[in-house]
Amino acid sequence: MTRPRWALATLLVALLAVPARAQLPPALAPLRFLLGACEAVPGPGATDGTGRATFQAGLQDRVIVPSSYAVCPPRKGRLASRHDDLMVIRWSTRRAAPSASSP
Repeated sequence: MTRPRWALATLLVALLAVPARAQLPPALAPLRFLLGACEAVPGPGATDGTGRATFQAGLQDRVIVPSSYAVCPPRKGRLASRHDDLMVIRWSTRRAAPSASSP
């Protein structure tokens, strides 16, 4: 990829990562910086996989829902694979702190 295209690709990824303005509960407001998306793209000639991570407000902006996936190509006798993650970050009144759980 030429230098101007690389700069444009970097700018587009940065713009996609700009957080949305969800109205999170005051207790989760310090985690607002997490909201957005990020894409993993291998560089030229790289054999690494690709992936994407997103952090979105959910349940009427009462929780933060991070989800991600990674796709790994086959190499050195290993099969291609895909890995997905999902989590929910909410305010725990019992612990008086943010709490995360996976299904």
